Amino acid sequence: MKKAHLVTAIFLVGAILFLVYTNWDRAAKFSGSAPVPINPKAFDGFEKCDTYNELIEIADSLFANETPMVKEEWAWVYAVKSEFMGLPVDALELGVCDSTGERGCGWAMYTALVITKPLAETKKYLEDKTGIDFTLEERDMDTEVTLRPILAAGGTADKSVIFCDSGSL
Repeated sequence: MKKAHLVTAIFLVGAILFLVYTNWDRAAKFSGSAPVPINPKAFDGFEKCDTYNELIEIADSLFANETPMVKEEWAWVYAVKSEFMGLPVDALELGVCDSTGERGCGWAMYTALVITKPLAETKKYLEDKTGIDFTLEERDMDTEVTLRPILAAGGTADKSVIFCDSGSL
Protein backbone atom coordinates (compact mmCIF):
# COMPACT_ATOMS: atom_id res chain seq x y z
CA MET A 1 0.00 0.00 0.00
CA LYS A 2 1.34 3.40 -0.87
CA LYS A 3 2.11 5.53 2.17
CA ALA A 4 0.32 8.57 0.71
CA HIS A 5 -2.86 6.52 0.15
CA LEU A 6 -2.72 5.14 3.68
CA VAL A 7 -2.27 8.60 5.19
CA THR A 8 -5.14 9.94 3.08
CA ALA A 9 -7.39 7.01 4.03
CA ILE A 10 -6.61 7.41 7.73
CA PHE A 11 -7.24 11.16 7.55
CA LEU A 12 -10.56 10.75 5.73
CA VAL A 13 -11.84 8.06 8.08
CA GLY A 14 -10.80 10.14 11.10
CA ALA A 15 -12.51 13.24 9.74
CA ILE A 16 -15.67 11.31 8.93
CA LEU A 17 -15.79 9.68 12.36
CA PHE A 18 -15.31 13.06 14.05
CA LEU A 19 -18.03 14.79 12.04
CA VAL A 20 -20.56 11.99 12.18
CA TYR A 21 -20.13 11.19 15.86
CA THR A 22 -20.11 14.77 17.08
CA ASN A 23 -23.35 15.28 15.11
CA TRP A 24 -24.62 11.82 16.12
CA ASP A 25 -24.52 12.56 19.85
CA ARG A 26 -26.35 15.84 19.31
CA ALA A 27 -28.96 14.24 17.04
CA ALA A 28 -29.51 11.27 19.36
CA LYS A 29 -30.90 13.62 22.00
CA PHE A 30 -33.49 15.03 19.60
CA SER A 31 -34.34 12.22 17.20
CA GLY A 32 -37.13 10.78 19.32
CA SER A 33 -37.05 7.50 17.43
CA ALA A 34 -36.88 4.32 19.46
CA PRO A 35 -33.82 2.15 18.90
CA VAL A 36 -34.38 -0.69 16.45
CA PRO A 37 -33.67 -4.05 18.08
CA ILE A 38 -31.20 -6.17 16.10
CA ASN A 39 -30.41 -9.79 16.84
CA PRO A 40 -26.67 -9.99 17.66
CA LYS A 41 -26.39 -12.90 15.20
CA ALA A 42 -26.77 -10.30 12.44
CA PHE A 43 -23.17 -9.28 13.20
CA ASP A 44 -21.76 -12.80 12.79
CA GLY A 45 -18.78 -12.45 10.46
CA PHE A 46 -18.32 -8.74 11.14
CA GLU A 47 -15.10 -9.56 13.03
CA LYS A 48 -13.70 -10.46 9.56
CA CYS A 49 -15.52 -7.60 7.75
CA ASP A 50 -17.83 -10.17 6.22
CA THR A 51 -20.99 -8.06 6.09
CA TYR A 52 -22.77 -9.91 3.29
CA ASN A 53 -25.16 -11.82 5.49
CA GLU A 54 -28.21 -10.86 7.49
CA LEU A 55 -26.71 -7.42 8.06
CA ILE A 56 -27.37 -6.44 4.42
CA GLU A 57 -31.07 -7.22 4.85
CA ILE A 58 -31.15 -5.22 8.08
CA ALA A 59 -29.48 -2.25 6.39
CA ASP A 60 -32.02 -2.40 3.55
CA SER A 61 -34.85 -2.49 6.09
CA LEU A 62 -33.43 0.46 8.04
CA PHE A 63 -33.12 2.56 4.88
CA ALA A 64 -36.65 1.65 3.79
CA ASN A 65 -38.51 1.83 7.10
CA GLU A 66 -36.65 3.88 9.71
CA THR A 67 -35.61 7.48 10.16
CA PRO A 68 -31.87 7.94 10.73
CA MET A 69 -30.66 10.00 13.67
CA VAL A 70 -28.11 11.63 11.37
CA LYS A 71 -28.07 12.00 7.58
CA GLU A 72 -24.75 13.04 6.14
CA GLU A 73 -23.49 12.84 2.55
CA TRP A 74 -21.28 9.86 3.46
CA ALA A 75 -23.23 7.99 6.15
CA TRP A 76 -26.60 7.64 7.82
CA VAL A 77 -26.73 6.71 11.50
CA TYR A 78 -29.55 4.65 13.01
CA ALA A 79 -30.38 4.09 16.69
CA VAL A 80 -30.25 0.37 17.42
CA LYS A 81 -30.15 -1.93 20.41
CA SER A 82 -27.89 -4.91 20.00
CA GLU A 83 -24.57 -6.51 20.90
CA PHE A 84 -21.37 -7.33 19.05
CA MET A 85 -19.29 -10.12 20.61
CA GLY A 86 -20.93 -9.34 23.97
CA LEU A 87 -20.44 -5.55 23.76
CA PRO A 88 -23.46 -3.19 23.76
CA VAL A 89 -24.18 -1.49 20.41
CA ASP A 90 -26.48 1.55 20.35
CA ALA A 91 -26.04 2.81 16.79
CA LEU A 92 -25.36 1.46 13.32
CA GLU A 93 -23.70 3.73 10.80
CA LEU A 94 -24.15 2.84 7.13
CA GLY A 95 -22.22 4.33 4.24
CA VAL A 96 -24.08 6.20 1.51
CA CYS A 97 -22.96 7.81 -1.75
CA ASP A 98 -24.80 11.11 -1.24
CA SER A 99 -27.32 12.89 0.97
CA THR A 100 -30.26 11.10 -0.70
CA GLY A 101 -29.06 7.74 0.62
CA GLU A 102 -27.90 6.32 -2.72
CA ARG A 103 -26.00 3.10 -2.05
CA GLY A 104 -24.63 2.17 -5.48
CA CYS A 105 -20.99 3.06 -4.78
CA GLY A 106 -18.04 1.48 -3.00
CA TRP A 107 -18.42 3.71 0.06
CA ALA A 108 -21.86 2.17 0.70
CA MET A 109 -19.94 -0.85 2.00
CA TYR A 110 -18.87 1.27 5.02
CA THR A 111 -20.48 -0.17 8.15
CA ALA A 112 -19.76 0.94 11.71
CA LEU A 113 -21.06 -0.22 15.06
CA VAL A 114 -21.13 2.32 17.89
CA ILE A 115 -20.24 0.53 21.11
CA THR A 116 -21.29 2.09 24.40
CA LYS A 117 -17.94 1.50 26.10
CA PRO A 118 -14.79 3.63 26.08
CA LEU A 119 -12.08 2.74 23.57
CA ALA A 120 -9.61 1.36 26.14
CA GLU A 121 -12.24 -0.91 27.70
CA THR A 122 -13.50 -2.12 24.32
CA LYS A 123 -9.95 -2.75 23.06
CA LYS A 124 -9.05 -4.79 26.15
CA TYR A 125 -12.29 -6.78 26.02
CA LEU A 126 -11.83 -7.68 22.34
CA GLU A 127 -8.13 -8.52 22.81
CA ASP A 128 -8.97 -10.81 25.76
CA LYS A 129 -11.76 -12.48 23.77
CA THR A 130 -9.99 -12.84 20.40
CA GLY A 131 -6.28 -12.15 20.91
CA ILE A 132 -6.54 -9.43 18.22
CA ASP A 133 -5.78 -5.74 18.61
CA PHE A 134 -8.48 -4.24 16.38
CA THR A 135 -6.92 -0.77 16.65
CA LEU A 136 -4.22 -1.99 14.25
CA GLU A 137 -5.46 -1.74 10.67
CA GLU A 138 -5.31 -4.77 8.41
CA ARG A 139 -6.12 -3.92 4.78
CA ASP A 140 -5.75 -5.50 1.37
CA MET A 141 -2.54 -4.16 -0.17
CA ASP A 142 -4.12 -3.40 -3.55
CA THR A 143 -7.65 -2.19 -2.79
CA GLU A 144 -7.13 -1.05 0.83
CA VAL A 145 -10.38 -2.82 1.80
CA THR A 146 -10.46 -3.62 5.51
CA LEU A 147 -9.70 -7.29 6.14
CA ARG A 148 -10.89 -6.99 9.71
CA PRO A 149 -12.72 -4.17 11.49
CA ILE A 150 -10.87 -1.14 12.77
CA LEU A 151 -11.56 -0.02 16.33
CA ALA A 152 -11.42 3.71 17.06
CA ALA A 153 -12.60 6.22 19.62
CA GLY A 154 -16.22 7.31 19.31
CA GLY A 155 -17.52 10.87 19.37
CA THR A 156 -17.55 10.92 23.17
CA ALA A 157 -15.27 9.40 25.81
CA ASP A 158 -17.83 6.72 26.70
CA LYS A 159 -18.14 5.34 23.15
CA SER A 160 -16.00 3.47 20.68
CA VAL A 161 -16.64 2.53 17.09
CA ILE A 162 -15.64 -0.52 15.11
CA PHE A 163 -15.94 -0.31 11.34
CA CYS A 164 -15.29 -1.92 7.99
CA ASP A 165 -14.90 0.09 4.80
CA SER A 166 -14.29 -0.32 1.10
CA GLY A 167 -10.81 1.17 1.03
CA SER A 168 -10.13 2.79 -2.32
CA LEU A 169 -13.01 1.13 -4.18
